[in-house]
Amino acid sequence: GDMKQPGDGALTNMTWERWIKPKSEDGIIMCKYNTQGIDYVSYFIGLRENGKFRSIANQDVGGKNTHAITKNSYSKIGQWTYLTSTFKLGGINDIDMFINGFEVGVEQISKNGNYMQNIPVSDDIGRIRKEQSTDYADAIIDEVRWSKTVRSNAWIETSFNTMNDPSSFIKCSKVVSKTSLINSQYLNNLQDYQYLFRIIRLIF
Repeated sequence: GDMKQPGDGALTNMTWERWIKPKSEDGIIMCKYNTQGIDYVSYFIGLRENGKFRSIANQDVGGKNTHAITKNSYSKIGQWTYLTSTFKLGGINDIDMFINGFEVGVEQISKNGNYMQNIPVSDDIGRIRKEQSTDYADAIIDEVRWSKTVRSNAWIETSFNTMNDPSSFIKCSKVVSKTSLINSQYLNNLQDYQYLFRIIRLIF
């Protein structure tokens, strides 16, 4: 669905995230693209040049945009990859990109777009425009997220780790009964019992 945007000039800081498992190294991942043509783009994110990751924020019909592309190819056919872009516009006009939680080198093609223009269409996932039925991404796409803020490097790395390896953040163990807790050798004083009762209340 559409990410509701404020008026032109207001949407300047964003973070975009997505998992993708492509079957080709070129294609549209996500965009907000009017049927009138390239000058009516709000943003465009995709793969090109044999797996390079590209992000564009378009300001107006005149074609002012901030555009960046990774210096190297990262997307691998048949392999899940976690892609992230952070947009810092409003005069800074910088796009940083992350692969599997870590920032990578980018080439800033242009830095003329101060904000993402608002156009009266919905965001498209895996296609450029519904009228162009052949322009679809040949890929599996999952966990798409837009945030109206610039996420920190640590936040992006943590977000990747929690989805890539949940066991590193969540540990499960067998259920402990009240009796075994009360008989535990670690309950040596009144403070231990007070702590125990808090645990029991949480469990039961």
